Amino acid sequence: MLKKIEKTHLYYISLVLLIFKIYYSTSQIFQIPNILSKTITFTIIILLLGKIYLEKYTLKQWKYIVLIILVAGYTSIRINEYNIILTTLMIIGIKNVDLKKILKVILYSNIVMISLHIVIYIIFLYVNPDFIIFYYAKDGTVRHSFMLGHPNYVSLIIISTYLDYEYLTYYDKKNKMQYIIGILIMILLGFTTRSRTAMLMIGLIMGLFFVAKLNIKKEFKTKTLQKISKYIFATIALVTFFSLCLGSGEYTVIDKKIDNIISGRIWYMEKGFILNRMTILGQGIPYENQGIVLDNLYGKSVINYGVVYLFVLSLLFIENNKNMEDRDNIAMIIFAIYSISEALMTNTTLAIPLLILGDCIFNRSIENGNKERKLSDIISASIQYRKLHKKVLG
Repeated sequence: MLKKIEKTHLYYISLVLLIFKIYYSTSQIFQIPNILSKTITFTIIILLLGKIYLEKYTLKQWKYIVLIILVAGYTSIRINEYNIILTTLMIIGIKNVDLKKILKVILYSNIVMISLHIVIYIIFLYVNPDFIIFYYAKDGTVRHSFMLGHPNYVSLIIISTYLDYEYLTYYDKKNKMQYIIGILIMILLGFTTRSRTAMLMIGLIMGLFFVAKLNIKKEFKTKTLQKISKYIFATIALVTFFSLCLGSGEYTVIDKKIDNIISGRIWYMEKGFILNRMTILGQGIPYENQGIVLDNLYGKSVINYGVVYLFVLSLLFIENNKNMEDRDNIAMIIFAIYSISEALMTNTTLAIPLLILGDCIFNRSIENGNKERKLSDIISASIQYRKLHKKVLG
């Protein structure tokens, strides 16, 4: 029991540090030296590796786990960004950890941190406005970031928090507050960050959860949600991949029309592909020198992270769909759609659908007839087998 508690604590400490990381990396309030930031990142990696090492998995799972961690580690070093390895370790390390508790920690932490930033932002707005970095829309209106970096980043945090809240309150049939909260958030985002995508995503989350809760044609709704969530990520990934690899590289009229909706992401993606081409396991990109911003997870994976991650994620979504409920399916649909406009969906404290996916893989699936063992036990058994084999041959 003690060992189980200690393992769980390793995960929760990592979780809290990761939540802190998403704020100090962009916040004007919580700024820390780069050396401390790297120390925190490596501390999280060590803690999660420790949790995984102490955990029990099947021999088949261990083979994939070791391979995936090595590949993710290689990519992170190559691109000099550690979201990939952190996300990989958080997904694998979720074994025997309560998903509901994880989501509550993320929800309450985000509410506290966002509220704190809004209050301090309002104070500085009147006391010392020169300290604030303002962003402007095309029409010249101010887009407020609440001292959290770019307004789109604020929107990402708020959308993730609202999805978290809807997911946790899904079975509370008497609770109608989520719709009022959702409408208020849409109004807040409309007047502050002025993000059309964010308002659309909040509306989509509200709509999907509302439809899922209706007591009509429940079996039909469930099957429909399952089919959409099972293939939507893979479909968008394939369309993006072939559009980039087989496209002419010309910015067409259709591209321009779609780009007007998603704020130039296609243009940046096509330019990024022309300059850097496709990568399998990741490559570093000089964004500032090339004058590009890759906000699309699918395009960023093909050009920067490595196309292998699109392939692996697509397979995981398809293979584990059978372990998902309606609310899980909705979360996966939101993840797939929002990833069109946000590459930061690789961060598990912002992309809770990836934590749900990890829960489906390691806590809900049943490995029939396969014994779960620690890595140390497998290594020890392997050494003993080799000694015995040499003794017999000798």
